[in-house]
Amino acid sequence: MIVLKKSHIKTLLGSIFLFLYIFPFKLYILPLNNLHFIFIISFAYLVIKSLYSNTLLIDKRVIGFFLLIVILGLWSLVSCFNGSDFIVIKLLLVFSGGFIIISYFLIDLFFRDLKIEDIFKIIVYVLLAQAVIAFVIFLNPSIKNIYFNIIDLQDDLELVKSLSSIRLIGLGVFFFGMGTILSYGLIIISWLIINTKMIGKQTYFFVFAYIIIMAASLFSARTSTFGIILSMAYLLCSIRGLSFLVKVFICLLIGIVIGYFLIPEDVSYSLQSKVFPWAFEALYNYFDNSTLETASSNRLQEMYFEFNNYTTFMIGDGYMNDPIGNGYYMNTDAGYMRQIFSYGIIGLVMSLVVYSYVLVTFLKDKSLTMYVLITIIFELILNIKGLMFFYSHVDKILILIFLFILLKRNNFYPQKFVTRKDLTTRYLMPKVEINQK
Repeated sequence: MIVLKKSHIKTLLGSIFLFLYIFPFKLYILPLNNLHFIFIISFAYLVIKSLYSNTLLIDKRVIGFFLLIVILGLWSLVSCFNGSDFIVIKLLLVFSGGFIIISYFLIDLFFRDLKIEDIFKIIVYVLLAQAVIAFVIFLNPSIKNIYFNIIDLQDDLELVKSLSSIRLIGLGVFFFGMGTILSYGLIIISWLIINTKMIGKQTYFFVFAYIIIMAASLFSARTSTFGIILSMAYLLCSIRGLSFLVKVFICLLIGIVIGYFLIPEDVSYSLQSKVFPWAFEALYNYFDNSTLETASSNRLQEMYFEFNNYTTFMIGDGYMNDPIGNGYYMNTDAGYMRQIFSYGIIGLVMSLVVYSYVLVTFLKDKSLTMYVLITIIFELILNIKGLMFFYSHVDKILILIFLFILLKRNNFYPQKFVTRKDLTTRYLMPKVEINQK
């Protein structure tokens, strides 16, 4: 008989909440998506706790983070003199306010007794669950029909339906978003392999997780290739990582051989005629035409063009979406182009400063140095294709880790508290009782 400890129940509940936080989706029968509900719960928790304890948790790096967000938000208003869709302001509010509040709720209620490696493992479990769900949806037509009947995809419904026979779709995420978050999970697995001791079954569990997540990311978005390559490069930095990578390739080869004989004929036909030609289009083109280009890469090149207006380049036009249509502003969804059109190259540089500020906090843990470097490269490369800064699912993980490290550094509560009555000048030290004889 399996007996669940209180700590196990807390971790399980925390994992479920984390899944719903990272992957927001809306049911037809509900007025809001699950992220809205989690934010409401998190905000109520924060208010109740602050009232109960009569103090608010303040850390100078969190204050610095909010100040940078305010500065970037004020700068984005400069580009609004000719009009704006204010998408940047909305993204900054969600990024700075929503993500921080929800992350604090998750950490304080569920993860406060854990270590950084435990947080990373939970993230891997969540991403593995998403990958498995995506494969189940793809392989089972009945479940796919249920998915489209209960999940409100709004304007993306027809597009997702049309491509669901070629690309994997997940619960609350699909295509580029799914590829980026899952491939980023491979980088997290790489950190775990290099920096934690694993033996026996635990090692092979992560081998299995790596293969499943890698396959799901590749079959949802080809840009995940960069995340896969970065994770493998990370693993090659140590003997332990190299050994893990060898196990991955051996198990992958065995899985391919077994799958060749066991996969149903209709699924095999779909993979060979639709999925593989799309996922490995670059390789197909290389063997046929000696070129690695794809239709997507050619389209991406067209989305980068010269700016004829110096003012637009410097401060932007204030738009990310087309103000008179349903598409993207200037018909480009390339990440850097959308940012420059919104708040200019100066705003883009400010965005990089915000992310650098967050990631520098990770360096408090020396084992995260290479992880931070890989993360920076990952974000910069993927933003070439689609908008990553203040928009991606990866941001939720980064803010969670950012806040977790700060809280752990201060033993979950800093040495200084500030009361609600005076947030600027009056600091109260935690009460210490001294027994006097």
